[in-house]
Amino acid sequence: MGASEFRFFLSCDINSPVTFRIEKLDGNLPVNKSTDSGVVTVAEEKKPELYIECALSIDGAPFGLPMRTRLKTTGPPYCWNELITLSSKYRDLTAHSQLAITVWDVSCGKTEGLIGGATVLLFNSKGQMKSGKQKLRLWQGKEADGSFPTSTPGKVPRHERGELERLEKLMNKYERGQIKSIDWLDRLMLKSLDKIKEQESSKHGSSHLFVVIDFCSFEHRVVFQESGANLFITAPIGSTNEFVTVWDTELGKTNPSENKQLKLARSLDRGIIDRDLKPSNIERKSIQRVLKYPPTRTLSGDERQLLWKFRFSLMSEKRALTKFLRCVEWSDVQVSESGANLFITAPIGSTNEFVTVWDTELGKTNPSENKQLKLARSLDRGIIDRDLKPSNIERKSIQRVLKYPPTRTLSGDERQLLWKFRFSLMSEKRALTKFLRCVEWSDVQEAKQAVQLMYKWEMIDVCDALELLSPLFESEEVRAYAVSVLERADDEELQCYLLQLVQALRFERSDRSCLSQFLVQRALQNVELASFLRWYVAVELHDHVYAKRFYSTYELLEENMIKLPPGDNGEDGYKLWQSLVRQTEVTAQLCSITREVRNVRGNTQKKIEKLRQLLGGLLSELTYFEEPIRSPLTPSVIIKGIVAGESTLFKSQMHPLRLTFRTEDEGSCKIIFKKGDDLRQDQLVVQMVWLMDRLLKLENLDLCLTPYKVLATGHDEGMLEFIPSRSLAQILSEHRSITSYLQKFHPDEHAPFGITATCLDTFIKSCAGYSVITYILGIGDRHLDNLLLTDDGRLFHVDFAFILGRDPKPFPPPMKLCKEMVEAMGGAESQYYTRFKSYCCEAYNILRKSSNLILNLFHLMAGSTIPDIASDPEKGILKLQEKFRLDMDDEACIHFFQDLINESVSALFPQMVETIHRWAQYWR
Repeated sequence: MGASEFRFFLSCDINSPVTFRIEKLDGNLPVNKSTDSGVVTVAEEKKPELYIECALSIDGAPFGLPMRTRLKTTGPPYCWNELITLSSKYRDLTAHSQLAITVWDVSCGKTEGLIGGATVLLFNSKGQMKSGKQKLRLWQGKEADGSFPTSTPGKVPRHERGELERLEKLMNKYERGQIKSIDWLDRLMLKSLDKIKEQESSKHGSSHLFVVIDFCSFEHRVVFQESGANLFITAPIGSTNEFVTVWDTELGKTNPSENKQLKLARSLDRGIIDRDLKPSNIERKSIQRVLKYPPTRTLSGDERQLLWKFRFSLMSEKRALTKFLRCVEWSDVQVSESGANLFITAPIGSTNEFVTVWDTELGKTNPSENKQLKLARSLDRGIIDRDLKPSNIERKSIQRVLKYPPTRTLSGDERQLLWKFRFSLMSEKRALTKFLRCVEWSDVQEAKQAVQLMYKWEMIDVCDALELLSPLFESEEVRAYAVSVLERADDEELQCYLLQLVQALRFERSDRSCLSQFLVQRALQNVELASFLRWYVAVELHDHVYAKRFYSTYELLEENMIKLPPGDNGEDGYKLWQSLVRQTEVTAQLCSITREVRNVRGNTQKKIEKLRQLLGGLLSELTYFEEPIRSPLTPSVIIKGIVAGESTLFKSQMHPLRLTFRTEDEGSCKIIFKKGDDLRQDQLVVQMVWLMDRLLKLENLDLCLTPYKVLATGHDEGMLEFIPSRSLAQILSEHRSITSYLQKFHPDEHAPFGITATCLDTFIKSCAGYSVITYILGIGDRHLDNLLLTDDGRLFHVDFAFILGRDPKPFPPPMKLCKEMVEAMGGAESQYYTRFKSYCCEAYNILRKSSNLILNLFHLMAGSTIPDIASDPEKGILKLQEKFRLDMDDEACIHFFQDLINESVSALFPQMVETIHRWAQYWR
């Protein structure tokens, strides 16, 4: 687009309803005086219940119905962040259209309840529609005046504007993308802006109240243009007997009753009724007149209906086809599918048979039923339902609903059933999340009653509280309640959910929410939680949409940590934070090393030599740190430097580094550093393995899993814990069989297969555990190079580039269970293979009991940018739910899973793919 080119939309062409967002109320509420005692109290101490009323005025007169936000009881600041959609459309607006905004407090009397009002024009002096954030100053004690000119303008007068107003105007341009974003500079700018706000507030006090609203932004500017259909221009009025122009909002719109009658008439005509109809003389003349119309002329409704009615008799008139096709309702499926001039029905044998009629209202909300439902729920809000008890049939229906997975949407009847018996369900803790999903949160009174019942309900479990943090629940009271339940979780359990809780910050209503503050407070008490929270938040700073929110949490963690007093080891909060920050510096240097090594031409050995040369020369400071730091993978371990002589790299496409670090206790720890791969997906899968291992152990089933540590330090870099092991491909290449390999390390001449019983049992258990977990999570791209085996018999999986059913290979089996693994158990007829299947079925049924927890955790990841989840979150979660087979009981699931195992073992196609993969590895 050229520099002189200006692209815009006309307001009269936009058929969408007027939409804007009420964000927050800034400033302190005014002091109220009690009429009885004369005592002055602050509004916050009265627990104010605020809502904002929005009304549209056109040319000084009210237009359409006013809209209200939900009640807000927590603050300051009072944040709504609520989208308001008016009944009026942009095409209806005039140049003097205004939005009148009034803040009310329902906790006070009618006169005291008015906080203040402000009015803002929707178009500026240039005729361009306003967009982005607008900060309106309230006229305290006055209701917003919609007349023109208004007595309550929300715009701060020019002579009162200062530096803060100028910066807020620039911030508005920045948020709309009119100012280029520079990440590091933006962080400094946002921090400085907050300081200036604090200085201005302390300098001028907080006597003013401001409402922040966010107008809808379009792709281009919107310029005001009057609509010809909505404006009737008359001559100047000369006497009182002349006509007066009236604004008709319905002009040009479809009459619903006429439209319904027309559709029914045309619907009946589609059968055999019209086939023998012939036009009268008058109708024939009308048709001939229409056929002579030029192609530019639009047909009226009566003319279109006339051509449709006699379509069969006009089929011999070739001129009539183009006119007939213009009278077809192409949005009607039955017409368009039948070629617009032919309705196909079954042969009619007698005149008593039914004629098919297409019902265009099918599937839409019935207004009368919807009204009746609201009235029924309205009556239920009193004392009527308190003593109601469900019948046996209703009790069974309620129990069926309570067993639904969290991903299932409740029907209208199910929602009404739970609302009706809400009082009798308060002792059933499982019912709370379902009850909160059946509340009409747009209804202020209903929402208020639901919140009151929520706090009286039986306390729910931590796993159910995670559901309340999902995007389904927008109420701040509900989300604050969920956080209060999470406070009961210990540090180990909280670490299991930490990754998802950080992702849930996307669904919060404000940057410094209850969830954000809770995570920071718990992190200050545990260094491991602090380290992982810092990394999880830092990685999300790359998300441009929510970068500000994650940076706010990062900043909150930093501010609170540096204030911590010295602990038992003498390390104060500032030193602890610096130790965590230096982790980022080390990873940046490791990224630089990886790029240098990757650019070396030659085989793997030359690249290893280059790696050790860099560690011994230019980057020798990595071998001995100036100050020891905490290991990013295991923050409780202090590392002092890299052992250059023991560092190497792997033979794969990205050439990951394997590094050995010296620890403070004179030991060592080995990690793998990858650059070029997105490890966030691996991090998620390994976290799930760790969680499932914990769930199985709680049921006294230890399947010898290996949930090694993974930490994504960026979108294309990260660290993994190195577990000494060998791939099955390498083992089979060197030892011909898994049994021969295990005999080398754990021989026992008297035991079956010459392997100790402990080692064999470990192998069988780990095979069973990973078979179940990889099936549930839909892990794809399984081959012998990403199945590893330790010396003590523990098998585990690595490299999770494909999850939730995605697989690059055709016809993948349900689980990776190769014939060599079955042979190591003694074959499909041995007792050890039977034991393997028994472990699988037992583990599967245990994990099915915790299906809600796992589904809730994946639901919290719905907003993440992890590839396999971001591509289609809803589909991925439904695939995960399907794997649990919640429609079956435990006994049926045992038979189901045994069939899956048999199907996987007998799969032939994966063996061919495995051979091709081995050839590819050889030529690397």
